[in-house]
Amino acid sequence: MSNLFQYSIKKAYNVVYGLFALMLDRARLKLNRKVTNLSTSTLALSLFIVGTGVRWFMGSPYWVLDNALLTDLFKEVSGLVAAAGLVALIWEISLRRTFFDEVMEKVGLATDVDKAGLIGVTTQFYREIDWQTLFRNVEKLDILFSYGGTWRSFNTLELSEAANRPDVSVRVILPSPTDDLLMDQLSRRYNITKDAMVTKIKDAEADFHNKFDDPHIANLTIIHTNMAPVFDIYKFDDVAVITLFSHRKGKTSVPAFLVKKDGTLYKFIEDEFNSFVEGTTHAA
Repeated sequence: MSNLFQYSIKKAYNVVYGLFALMLDRARLKLNRKVTNLSTSTLALSLFIVGTGVRWFMGSPYWVLDNALLTDLFKEVSGLVAAAGLVALIWEISLRRTFFDEVMEKVGLATDVDKAGLIGVTTQFYREIDWQTLFRNVEKLDILFSYGGTWRSFNTLELSEAANRPDVSVRVILPSPTDDLLMDQLSRRYNITKDAMVTKIKDAEADFHNKFDDPHIANLTIIHTNMAPVFDIYKFDDVAVITLFSHRKGKTSVPAFLVKKDGTLYKFIEDEFNSFVEGTTHAA
């Protein structure tokens, strides 16, 4: 019991001492900050008073220097000193904290963007993304979309060249054309008939088979899902592209985000895609 009591007393002492030391450090930091602010404000006010006082004295009857050149020089210098003190005083009183808060806000935003791995945003999905560079050295290409007709047409040459490289493997996730409820949902989204939706998906699948189905050249995996995609994924080795959907009817420009590997967005995209491959998401 005695040892337990001593241990409790010692533990309580350490906790109290730690809290006291933390409070002392914070108080010291606040005091240093106040001393620095007060010193800066005092110096700025002193410069303003000295500059203004010298300039006033030179215009008074007590000024006895007859040299016009030196008099003008003293006037200019005293005016600059007074102006510098006034600007410094205004900065210290009202502008410094606002500027500091704005800088910290920008720094925080930049940190968030870097952590997310965001390297580009565009609404010109086909024109402003350098698809040729992304395809040039790709080894693993993962794609999730409803059918990607325009994207496949725009990148026909790049897809064909990638299919001729033996080191390229492609995984494509497409909506299941045999799922009637899913086809009804997607046909309403794209404002086309259900039969047309089925045809577009089958055409996309046939297009990939025609390009990548040579077992001696490329490796192709196509997965059907019973879920309607809520965004498109184009994941290359080190960069991924994710595009949003618009709730409006007809074709509209939608934002596309480029993210780099090791960022949180790339990890999210990778996990989403792998959930289809591993069967943890509804895959037909």
